[in-house]
Amino acid sequence: MDDVRVYVPLEGEHFTAIDRATGATVWTQDIESDWPPLVHDGVVYLAASDELHALDAATGNHRWRAPVPRGAMAPMVMAGNVLIVLEAPDTVLAFAPNGGRFWTTPLGGTTGRASLAVGASSVFVGLDNRVVALWATNGEKRWDRTLPGEITSTSFARDRVFAGSTSNEIYALDAGNGELAWKFRVGGDVAGVTATDDHVFVVSLDNMARALSRRSGNQVWKRALSTRPAAAPQVFEGVVAVSGVESTATFNSRTGAPIGTFDAPTLLRGQPLVDATPRPFAVSIVAMTRDGRAIGLRPVEMMFREQAVQPLAVLPGRALVKEPSPLR
Repeated sequence: MDDVRVYVPLEGEHFTAIDRATGATVWTQDIESDWPPLVHDGVVYLAASDELHALDAATGNHRWRAPVPRGAMAPMVMAGNVLIVLEAPDTVLAFAPNGGRFWTTPLGGTTGRASLAVGASSVFVGLDNRVVALWATNGEKRWDRTLPGEITSTSFARDRVFAGSTSNEIYALDAGNGELAWKFRVGGDVAGVTATDDHVFVVSLDNMARALSRRSGNQVWKRALSTRPAAAPQVFEGVVAVSGVESTATFNSRTGAPIGTFDAPTLLRGQPLVDATPRPFAVSIVAMTRDGRAIGLRPVEMMFREQAVQPLAVLPGRALVKEPSPLR
C-alpha cells in the first residue's frame, strides 16, 4: 500500500486497487500474479507468470511491461531506483524506471527457496544454501557464501547481511566480504529475519520471537508466540509486528513487552500491511483474509484528540488568606 491506495492481486487474473481510507475499488486490471506488488514513486510493479508490469498507481494504466519468461521466484525489491527481480531458477534481473534492462546475472547452482535484500550499493540473494552479494550498479558478483541448511530469509542493516536457515540458526555475515561475524541458534527453522541499525528480530518455528544485538548476536529478549509465524517480523516506530495465519501480535522492539494482538475473523492471506509512520485517525493496518476480505484498522491509541493548549484564565486551586499570628 501507499498513502492513498492498497494494491491487491486476486485469483482469476485480477489486480485491483482499493481506497485505503474507505475500501472502495479505484481501478482493476486483468493481470494474474502470485507475488505481492511493489509500489515506488507512483508506480506499481507486478510480477506475472511470464512478464513484469509497471502500472500508474493512480489510474492503473500501463506504463510499460517487460518479459520475464520463467517467472519470478521471490518478492521484488528496489535498490535506489533500480528494480530487482529474481527470475527462476537462478537469475537476477535489474530494470530501469523506464523498463529498460540494466543487467542480467545468472547465479548458477540448484533451485531452492529464494529471498532478496538490498543495501546502499549491493543486492544480496538468498538462494538454496547460499548467500550471494552483487553490485547493484552492474550485477557483478562480490562474494558467494555457502551456509548449512536452506536459506529461508535475508535482511541487511548497516554493514552486515543476516540469513535465517532451516539449520535452526541465524547467520550474520560481513557485507563487504561475506565472512561470518556471528551465529545464533534457535529452537526451530527460522521463519523470518528483519534487521535494523541496532537489533536483529528473528521468528522461528518453535513459535518464538527474539531480538538479538546486531553487533554481537547476544539475545536481548525473547517472547513466546500464540501461533506459528508466517513471515519475517515488521519493525516500525519502536514496534515489532509478528504475523501468523490467524493473528498478528505486536511487541515493544526494545524490551519485548507485548503491546496488543489483532485476531482475524478467519485465516489471514499473507502479512498484514503496516504503515511505518501511522497518522492519527487514518487506516494504518490492512489485513487480507483467505475468504477474500480486506480489513482496514485504525490504531486505537491515536483515536482520542488532545485539546489544544490554552492559557489559564483562572489559576487552579483556592486562594489562601493570611491568618493572624497566634503570638499576637
